[in-house]
This record gives sequence, C-alpha cells and structure tokens, in this order.
Amino acid sequence: MRGTDGSFTTFQAPGAGTGGGPYGTYPTSIDAGGNIAGWDLSLHPYYVYHGFVRATGGAIVTFEVPGGGYATQQGTSAASINDLGLIAGSYVDSNGGSHGFLVTPQ
Repeated sequence: MRGTDGSFTTFQAPGAGTGGGPYGTYPTSIDAGGNIAGWDLSLHPYYVYHGFVRATGGAIVTFEVPGGGYATQQGTSAASINDLGLIAGSYVDSNGGSHGFLVTPQ
C-alpha cells in the first residue's frame, strides 16, 4: 500500500504462504477509508484460498464463506470492498462449483 507521502506499507495475511510460486497475499480492493480486501493462497492446506480484510490500523481478519471448500483450488476470494464495508467475491465449494458472495459488516 502506498501512502500519500510516497511511502510503502507491506503486509501479509496470516497463514499466507511465502514459499514462492503462487502462494501469498493478494489485495484486490481498497475503500476510501483505507480498508483493504483481498485473498491469500495458503501452503496448508495446499492451494486453498482465504478471504481477508486489512483495517486501516493494520489489523487483518481472515474469513471463509460457509460452504467454501478446503481442498486444492477451493475456498474464498474477496474481490471488492466499498465505503459501507460490504465485501463481494467468490468461493469454490467442495464439489468444485463456483459461487458469488456478499458479506455485510456486523
């Protein structure tokens, strides 16, 4: 994330892989308040996607959509966050089916 002063802040979602390849943290959207949504690809279980939200202060919360699978190429991917805190994305279930989701803040 690049600040208005030109500085960079790096971060990694908890549990995201760092061993090279496709593992890692993938931010996809930022709202006007600086909250960031995205997804990460974990090492264990192997190649499973997890959604995350990074708050302006730096706290990161990961989440799974109910029904999302926990096998290779399954799980939750957050794609967008808006200024109301609504998060949209997709998930792949244990049968390989792809679905959309919308998370509302609590």
